[in-house]
Amino acid sequence: MKKYRDYRTAIARTLTMIRPTDEGLAKGAKAIQEILNLALDPDTIVDSDNARIARLATSNSHNETSGHATQANAEDSSSSVKTTSAQSNGQTIMQVKRDLKGFDLVDPNDPTGTPRYHYDEILARQLVIHHDDQVLLEQNLRQHRQPYIDKIVSHATTADPITVAPFFVVHYQDTDDTYHIEQDYNGTTLSSLNPAMNDVTFTSQEAQYQRISNGQLVDLAWYKERPEKVVIRYVHHSSSQPTSNKAAKPAKKATIHTTTVPVTLAHLRL
Repeated sequence: MKKYRDYRTAIARTLTMIRPTDEGLAKGAKAIQEILNLALDPDTIVDSDNARIARLATSNSHNETSGHATQANAEDSSSSVKTTSAQSNGQTIMQVKRDLKGFDLVDPNDPTGTPRYHYDEILARQLVIHHDDQVLLEQNLRQHRQPYIDKIVSHATTADPITVAPFFVVHYQDTDDTYHIEQDYNGTTLSSLNPAMNDVTFTSQEAQYQRISNGQLVDLAWYKERPEKVVIRYVHHSSSQPTSNKAAKPAKKATIHTTTVPVTLAHLRL
C-alpha cells in the first residue's frame, strides 16, 4: 500500500489563491486535483511543509493561465520572491506611495526604491486609496501597460505626508487675465490652511492647460514639508456644489395685503 502524503497545507494554500469567479473556481479545482495526484505519487519529493506539492500545483495552474510559463520557471520564481511581495497565480503585492496627483506602486521590500508603476488621480479617487496601503496586482495589463489592481489588502497606519484642501473656488480676474484660488466654497482661506501661500495664481494659458474656468471647484494638494508647492490635484467638472456648513437664512414671511371698504348707511339698508 502506498504511503499517503500530507496534502492539507498545500490545499489550504491553494484555497487562498482561488478567485470567486467561474474561471477561478475551475482552475482551483484542477489545482486541488493535481495536489491529490501528487500526494498519491510515491516518487514525489515532499519537504517538511509540503512546499514541493504546493509549488508544483501552483505552477501547473499558472501554466494553464499564461500558456507559456514552464514548471521549472514557476518553481524558481516562487522560491526567490520574498514573503511580503509573494506572487500567486500571477498576482503580486505592492505598496502605495501617494503623489500630489495620482500614486506610485513600489516594492514593499524596498519602499525607497524606484517606483514600478504610476496611476492617475481619477483611479486613486475611484479606489479611495491612501499612502502606504498595500494592494494586490493582477497579471493582466491596462491600457498603458500597468497591471490591474485587484484589491486593497491592507490599509496604511502611517500619516499621509500630503495635505489636501478640497473644494476651493477658481476666480477669474479680467484686469490682468489671471485665475486665482484663494478660498474654498465655505469661505475658508488658503492661508489659514497653508501659511506659506495666500493664493494660487494661473495665467490664462496655464488655466487652459489645467482645464479650469471661473467659478469651478478644485482640490488642492501640497507636501507638508514643501507647503510652497501647491498643485491642483483634482478638478470637479460636475455642476453640483457641495452642501455648505453655513446655516441658511430663514425665508422672509409673506406680507398679506387686505383692502378695506368704507361702510355707509346705504350698505346697511335691507
